[in-house]
Amino acid sequence: MNQGFTAVVTTDKRMASEQPQSCGARDGLMAIRQRIQGRLRDVMARTERVGATDQGDSMVEEAAILATLTPSDVRQYLWADEVLGAVGDRDPMPYWKSAAYLPQFMHGYRFNERLATTLEEAPAEIEEVLRRHGNALLGRRDLESWQVVDPGNAKLRALVAEMLDGGMWRLLWMPPTVPYWELEGPFAGMEHATKTLLFSAWNVVPDVVSGILSYEAERRMVAGSRVRRYDNPEGQQGRLLRLNSAPRSRHRLFLLLLPCLPLADIHPLGAVEAGAEPRAWVRARVVELMATLPDPQVGQEDERWEWAAPLLLDRGLRAFLQEWSADQDLPHPNPDHFREYVADLLGLNPNELGRRPPRLLELLTDVALGSPAVLAARWLSLISPR
Repeated sequence: MNQGFTAVVTTDKRMASEQPQSCGARDGLMAIRQRIQGRLRDVMARTERVGATDQGDSMVEEAAILATLTPSDVRQYLWADEVLGAVGDRDPMPYWKSAAYLPQFMHGYRFNERLATTLEEAPAEIEEVLRRHGNALLGRRDLESWQVVDPGNAKLRALVAEMLDGGMWRLLWMPPTVPYWELEGPFAGMEHATKTLLFSAWNVVPDVVSGILSYEAERRMVAGSRVRRYDNPEGQQGRLLRLNSAPRSRHRLFLLLLPCLPLADIHPLGAVEAGAEPRAWVRARVVELMATLPDPQVGQEDERWEWAAPLLLDRGLRAFLQEWSADQDLPHPNPDHFREYVADLLGLNPNELGRRPPRLLELLTDVALGSPAVLAARWLSLISPR
């Protein structure tokens, strides 16, 4: 960095002698350069600052993961060695150390071209190798029926234990860095879970790792469910969260699609800054919002408050829904019924609403905390303030 910068500010000696008036500008530029260097050296360096840490370890800890060889790993090598040898390719040992099921996952290698040629000219050799080592291959029937698949590699087996056995497959997303409240459910105890970076010199490794880990994670997810086969999972389970033909009976579901901006403005981080319990803090803000709306004290309880409140709180939501419903180019969930829901909601007369349901505030608190539409609006407001 210093050399590059110096090359910019240093003036040729001949030019300097001809233009002495430029010395003042150069000195000023050099002073600016030194100030910039002084600031940057406090926060960045081109090399690891090993000496700056107490233990001389650059704050890096090496975690040893035990990888134990099993008979299935040896079988993986034997069948890969035979099939690669049958097509005149190299010893698979370098690949075998990092991946399993090599002939099934290798793409773009010379092996693939040689295998295609051998299958045309001498298919019997390949058939014989497959006959002897058929139990070392990934079987289609096993995969389609969600059978347990052996990782077939010591490192990959250790990775499965590290990434999946600890329960990370249960997490819809990574745990938050700054949680609003104590993590519960599948996230409990996962506060320090983080992503893992893998490095390999072989192109086959990403395919094997992603294939085996993704399959095993999915297999654990569907255990005990109605999804009995790998193919066509959508056809094996009922569709959830769908707008049906009885609009008012499902308007709670429609709440998930309403980006109510006043609710989005209630950011739970405010509770963290105030040192308050997040849900109670958000609920208090919802109470303040609802205090601006009519609160009938006579008549029967009216459940329509549950899905009308966002429309009454956000004056721009009506126009948003009208435009969304009318625009043919925008995506519409359940197009057959979406417009019915919008028309039903926009046709509501606020003056006809009865008493509020007892759990209305709790419901709106849930919406403020977890509605996908509200969360999306909250995030967008952070990057593009209104």
